[in-house]
This record gives sequence, C-alpha cells and structure tokens, in this order.
Amino acid sequence: NVMAYDGGDGERHSQYQFAVDCGTYWKETRGLPAHKVVLGVPFYARPSWKSYAQLLEIDSSADQKDIVTVNGVQAYYNGVHTIQRKTQYAKEHLGGMMVWEVTQDTADRSKSLLSAIGKML
Repeated sequence: NVMAYDGGDGERHSQYQFAVDCGTYWKETRGLPAHKVVLGVPFYARPSWKSYAQLLEIDSSADQKDIVTVNGVQAYYNGVHTIQRKTQYAKEHLGGMMVWEVTQDTADRSKSLLSAIGKML
C-alpha cells in the first residue's frame, strides 16, 4: 500500500501527479511489480484535517472540486473527479487502490468517494 498522500500541506497534499510519481517510483526505481503496488488515497483534507464528509457540510459542492475554504484557509483534498482519475490510473497501471480512511466518506452515495471508485471498476 503506497501512501500517495500527505505530500505536504496545501496543494501538495494529494495531487494526481503525486499519485503517478509514487506509482512510478515503486515500479521503476524500487522494482516492485505493478500488480503489487496499491495506490492509497485520502478521504480528508490538509491542512484542515477535515474529513471529506465534513467538507461537504461546509460546502455542498465540495464533491466537484479539490479545494474548500475552511475557517479562512484553503483545504486541499480529492473530490470525485480526482478520485476517478486516480482510480483509472491504478486500474491501468497498478495493482489496486486503498483508502484512508473510509469512515471519513459521506453517506450520500451520489457524492461518495468510495462510490466514485466503485463506478470506475
């Protein structure tokens, strides 16, 4: 399981390119077979540490973006589109996906990150 998040606060937290760079590092630099690389994605934001569900409470359209302002500070996370892009990448180039941490998702299936992953499989 590759922790392809917490790359830093702000926009460095969990960008799509960071996921690709992590996958590439473990496959090409470390020699791990692609099928053994499991891409980790976060269900929370940095630097606020708010869960994805809490972000939706703050901004009901948070599912459609990757940045929400929390108490005057921009909080970066993965919205539905980015999660779907990462899922497609993992499906085509890696061995799968894992999430940290599933209870931080929303119960609203139309905005759920876990549901977004499931739709791509």
